[in-house]
Amino acid sequence: MKDIVFVIIILLCSTGCNREPEVFRYDDNRLTRTWEENDSIYLKNWILHLDELDFADFATRINAYAYATNFLYGNIDPEGDVDARWTKPQIKVLRLNTGMVYNEYNKSCVFLNKVITQDDTYCLCLKYWRDTVLSDQDIDSLRKDLQAICNKVNNSPATLIQKHL
Repeated sequence: MKDIVFVIIILLCSTGCNREPEVFRYDDNRLTRTWEENDSIYLKNWILHLDELDFADFATRINAYAYATNFLYGNIDPEGDVDARWTKPQIKVLRLNTGMVYNEYNKSCVFLNKVITQDDTYCLCLKYWRDTVLSDQDIDSLRKDLQAICNKVNNSPATLIQKHL
C-alpha cells in the first residue's frame, strides 16, 4: 500500500513539475478593461514583461499602456522603423529608465488614479526623458513629483465635487 501511494505521489509531482510556466499575453482590449476594473496585477505584469520584447514591440506596448492609463512616460511613436531611430546604447538606457520610472509609478498614488489625465503626467516625460540613466536623485525627485500630481489632482474642484457625489 505504501508503494502505491508513493508511486501516485511521484506521478503527480512529475506531471506538475514539468508544466511550462504561464506566458504573459499582451492584449490591448484586456489592458483597457483591467484599467477600468483596477486589476493591478495585469497592469503591473504588462510592465514587468517588457524586457521580453524586441524594441518595436516594447514601443507598441508602452504606447498602449500610456493611452490606457494616462501615464505618458516612455511613450514612443511605434510607427515606422523604431530601431532605426535610436542607437543600441540609447535603446538600453530608454528601457532601463522606463523600467525604473514605471516601478515608481506602480508604487505611487498616481497608479490606478482615474482622475489623473495625460496633461498631468506629460510633465514627467519632459523632465525625466533623457539619454542617460536616471540617478538615485532623479528617482527621489520623481517620487516627489508623483506625489505632487496626486496632491494637485486630489485637491482640485472636480475631484472634491466627485468625492461628494
